[in-house]
Amino acid sequence: MAKKTSANMGLYLVKPEVKPGVVWPSIPKDAKPTESQYAYFARKYMAAQAARSASEREASED
Repeated sequence: MAKKTSANMGLYLVKPEVKPGVVWPSIPKDAKPTESQYAYFARKYMAAQAARSASEREASED
């Protein structure tokens, strides 16, 4: 009896890191090419906090 292969059983192999129809991880447009996901979000967080503290500082001076 011939050994059953995945082609004979109607199965197909999918790489576990690739999900059909989903691009993961989606890379933001403003991310640097060598930047990790952690570094990207840390940079965005620090920029947001800097803008927030600057606006609070301006409001307190008025």
